[in-house]
Parts: sequence; structure tokens; C-alpha cells
Amino acid sequence: GTYTPDPLMRAMADRTRRSGGSDRIETLAAKAHMSTRHFRRRFKAAIGMPAKEYGRLMRMNHFVQHWAHGDAGMSLVEQAEQCGYYDGSHLRKDLSRYLGQEITDLDRTLRAGYQEFFLASSPLSTSLARAEVPQAASSGADTFWIG
Repeated sequence: GTYTPDPLMRAMADRTRRSGGSDRIETLAAKAHMSTRHFRRRFKAAIGMPAKEYGRLMRMNHFVQHWAHGDAGMSLVEQAEQCGYYDGSHLRKDLSRYLGQEITDLDRTLRAGYQEFFLASSPLSTSLARAEVPQAASSGADTFWIG
């Protein structure tokens, strides 16, 4: 399809990325002065994926970055809670979906020092690449990238 720049939705995607996916859809819709339903439709058209999925992806990305640079003494679940996960079951679901791993497997892999290889070859990398907002063709000043 043809990409049509939508600066408002790109700004909302940027806000979601910066918040680590912690903003609720209703909050984003209110900030954009539109109904939740209209926001969801417009976000998906502009970004290429549903707003909720994008938020989950940004939360998982935030968690992975936090883990890679965070407190080694904290468990994965404690770090996940700091990144906005409600509990371990939500983390497990996203780990399976985006990284194809269970918590114990991920912990072993990451503690063994394979994080760069693992993360580069995981489904999360593919999902993050999908979440990149296409560059506006006309103006470099209007360029926006997620990542």
C-alpha cells in the first residue's frame, strides 16, 4: 500500500515508544482528541499494526533493553514489573510471542552472555522492524523512525 504521512499518529507512536508501551489506548485517544475507536483505526492505518499490539511490542522492547542494562541482582519478573508488566504471566505470554522463549530458557540464554546474538535472531527483531514507521518521501524534517 501507499504510505500517507500522519504526523499525529507518528507522534502518538513516538510517545508510546518513549513510555515503554505504558500508555493506555484510551489515554492516547484522549490526547489526540478523538474516540478510542477512531484512534485505533487511524493508528493502524498510519503505523501498520494495531495500537495495542504496538504498545505490547514497545513494552517487550523496553523490558529487553532494561534487562540488558539493568540490575543483574533483580529477577526477570522484578525487572518486568518495573517495565510495566502486571505480573509474570503477562511477561511469559509476551516472551513466548516476541522472543519464542520461556522465562527459564531466556534467563539461561541471557546469563550465558548470548544476548546480542539471541536478540538479533529473535522474533522481536522482526516485529520491531515491522513497527518502524516508513520515512516520509518528501521531507527529511518529517522523518520518524522507531528504534
